[in-house]
Amino acid sequence: MKILMLVYRLNVGGTEKYMINLAWALMRLGIRVEIATSGGPLVQTCRRQGIPVHLLSGFSKGSSVSKLSRLIAARGYHLLHANDSLSYQLVASVHSRRKIPVVLTVHGRYHNKPALRRAAKIARRIIVVTPNLSAWVRALHLPVHKAVQIPLGVRTDLFRPLNQTSCRKKLGLPLSGSLLAYASRFAKDKYPVAKKVILASEKIAKISPKFIAVLAGPGMYRKRLSLLAAQVNRRIGRKAVIVRPPITQIWQLYGAANAVVGTGTVANEAMACGKPLIAAGAKSYFGIVQKSNLSHAMHHQFGDHGGNRPVTVGHLARDAERVLNAPGWSVELGKMGRNITLHRFSAIKIASQIRKLYLGCLR
Repeated sequence: MKILMLVYRLNVGGTEKYMINLAWALMRLGIRVEIATSGGPLVQTCRRQGIPVHLLSGFSKGSSVSKLSRLIAARGYHLLHANDSLSYQLVASVHSRRKIPVVLTVHGRYHNKPALRRAAKIARRIIVVTPNLSAWVRALHLPVHKAVQIPLGVRTDLFRPLNQTSCRKKLGLPLSGSLLAYASRFAKDKYPVAKKVILASEKIAKISPKFIAVLAGPGMYRKRLSLLAAQVNRRIGRKAVIVRPPITQIWQLYGAANAVVGTGTVANEAMACGKPLIAAGAKSYFGIVQKSNLSHAMHHQFGDHGGNRPVTVGHLARDAERVLNAPGWSVELGKMGRNITLHRFSAIKIASQIRKLYLGCLR
């Protein structure tokens, strides 16, 4: 079986991580996987992992339909798997020329609805990553019989408990003191959460002289966050809040941390690393993830896809302090997260489900 996955740009984000992790796992199950995209910072990452990448210039233009049609003919793909609005549009357009099975993954509520509806008509299956998105797909009146819920997968070989001291040395971080990590895209929808993480960290740093917070990610709002961090550090009188560009081996940051604030893919990765998770997303706040709220948090992708509790500086500061001041409880929370990830979200297990879905589409 030979699959072509499509995404407009291979940027640093949850959708792209989903594709790369899935491709890696499917290849280990004997499926050949390639990616078509217009470019992006993760192109070389894919190629280093042995995933062929084909660059389609003018990805969103009419000429790209002809280019994709020729690529399908030349490479002999059995199925197309589209992952964002422009790739939905592209596979729908090429379908009139190449009657090749199509699968879509819906990653959030931000997709272009006309493009999604058009692609859904010709798709064999529509994968949704959370129950909340299943409800959204139904509300859009997409073909419900095509929808199947399959969660995000995590590479548990990379995202695993690591030696904290070693990780801090590699990242040039203080070897002692508690560390709160936050990883995300610094885009418009996530900027308010990142800003509140910084302000909550200021509250903690004022009473915990060795505490630091590290925020890492791509996006146009990183400069604003860096300026805010500088202001906070001046008020505190030391460098307590650090804002960094994307960290390629992000598991090193999780390994260096005592707790992680995150949502979506980051939430699953942090749990796989055995770290306590404070779920704070663009849509809602779930706080410290534990047995009592785990199912509800997962239903809403840890705050990215729904919920009704706002993220506040006070909530973040209070919950971070609770976790950081209870090392024994933190260990138990980390073990819980690691076990859940191994049993429910490992990349190989998720890929096995999607392999079965692909085979069903080809019958």
